[in-house]
Amino acid sequence: MNYVETMKQALEFIKATNKSSSFWLVPESNLNKTVTALHLAIEQAEKQEPVAWANKDDLEKFDMRVRTNRDHYHTVPLYTVPPQRQPLTEEEIDEIWRTYLSRDERTRAIERKHGITGDSK
Repeated sequence: MNYVETMKQALEFIKATNKSSSFWLVPESNLNKTVTALHLAIEQAEKQEPVAWANKDDLEKFDMRVRTNRDHYHTVPLYTVPPQRQPLTEEEIDEIWRTYLSRDERTRAIERKHGITGDSK
């Protein structure tokens, strides 16, 4: 089982064991935050391409010899972990709207809050 399948299994478990919980009605509850974070992590992980390939037997022996291309023996994909970006809070959104006047300035401020920097193309 890979980590995406593990996250999906955890998400299903949380949903199944909390069907009647009143915490679903509270957007800021830890239950909703956890479910949202898992959905985001799964979505990001499914978009990601493997950076290398490993041999299952080697991994079980903690032998970390890997290949950059998949072959007959190296069939386990390895991924980097993308940064976890959370939605802006109401206070952060209000601050951006009060501070910046143009659409472009607001967009760049939101990008900076999410750690996106650099020149636009």
